Amino acid sequence: MTDGNKISVKDITQAWQTMQMRWGKFRADALRNYRYAVGDQIDGDVLKQLEEDKRPAQVYNLLHPIIMFMSGMVEQNRVSMKATPMRQGDEQLAELHTVMVSDWAMRGCDAYEEIGKAAMDAVIAKIGWTN
Repeated sequence: MTDGNKISVKDITQAWQTMQMRWGKFRADALRNYRYAVGDQIDGDVLKQLEEDKRPAQVYNLLHPIIMFMSGMVEQNRVSMKATPMRQGDEQLAELHTVMVSDWAMRGCDAYEEIGKAAMDAVIAKIGWTN
């Protein structure tokens, strides 16, 4: 390894601190939203007071069904594509492209499922309902 390719611990630490400064609030908000989505919706102080009063900490998680519904809708509303030949004689290549992308890549590689997961992450983490 040449001297130009060496990365020092200081460089890694500095990069970590820069990323923490830029993305720390986003990450903290996203983690809070994930906890909220799975039912951890009662503040610690309120929970402590409920325990002292011997009252149940009951949570009706109204967000979970909405998030699951939205994710399922994104996955089920499958977008498809059909390649259009650009020149005369490209019909077979266009058909092959359509089969490769729509039939094999999207269905065979679970791309629709991954799109649904990404939509659910977007809904929970920052962009959607829990924000």
